[in-house]
Amino acid sequence: MILDFMIPIYGRMVLAGVMTIDEENIKKRQVPKQYVNSVTNWLIDEEEERLKDSPSDVK
Repeated sequence: MILDFMIPIYGRMVLAGVMTIDEENIKKRQVPKQYVNSVTNWLIDEEEERLKDSPSDVK
């Protein structure tokens, strides 16, 4: 069972370097497997929002 409120929590922990979605990385705590796809999508959405909100030098 996936609890929706945990997705951004795990996502922020990945961004902070506390957890990882990379199952080969054994140095960091793993995001639970059932959350990996949802957290990955959350990270992509967050990055798209960040890029949309940032000023761009590209014309």
